[in-house]
Amino acid sequence: MIIKEAAEYLVAVTGQEITAKQLTDQLQSKFPEQSFNINSEVPESFIEEIEKLATRVQDSKSSSNSNTQATAGGLGMTTSANSSEAIVNAKSAVLGITQCIQQVLMDEEVVVAINRGFNDALTVLQAYESGRKQVLEAHVGSRMTALEEETNSLISEREALLMQRDEEERDRLGKWSVTRHNSRTRLQRTQQDIADLLKLF
Repeated sequence: MIIKEAAEYLVAVTGQEITAKQLTDQLQSKFPEQSFNINSEVPESFIEEIEKLATRVQDSKSSSNSNTQATAGGLGMTTSANSSEAIVNAKSAVLGITQCIQQVLMDEEVVVAINRGFNDALTVLQAYESGRKQVLEAHVGSRMTALEEETNSLISEREALLMQRDEEERDRLGKWSVTRHNSRTRLQRTQQDIADLLKLF
């Protein structure tokens, strides 16, 4: 249903003079993020409210044919007994219809506000989570780099110590090898000297 048809429909079922321009302005204020003209489609939720309103008005008209007191569309208006009451009730009906339309718009504004608030909160939460992850990743990356550098330094230090110890042990082994050789040489010479002396006797 387009706005022009909706306005004509409201006029037909309620008797209230509502122009397509007025309905367009109301919808534009309700949904500022959308662009409306008299040939624009009416939002589905708004159509449902219009149909409910029309049903209440039709029920009210049907009940007015009896002599019992009845409410008109939930507006608290009783059945007219004469032309004066009919005029008063007609004015009340027009006012009630306007209030219903305004209530529909207010309800839709609340829905939009809730959804907008939820989306804004979700955006803030996502920004917070993204920032927190970036900070955490930067910290972990920096810490990992520092640990890798420290590990490499310790490995290099250990290799240097092992090479130094190997060199020292080789030096000690060389010295003791020389000492052992000298000691054995002296032992052999002493044994030879003793053998030579024994030959003299």
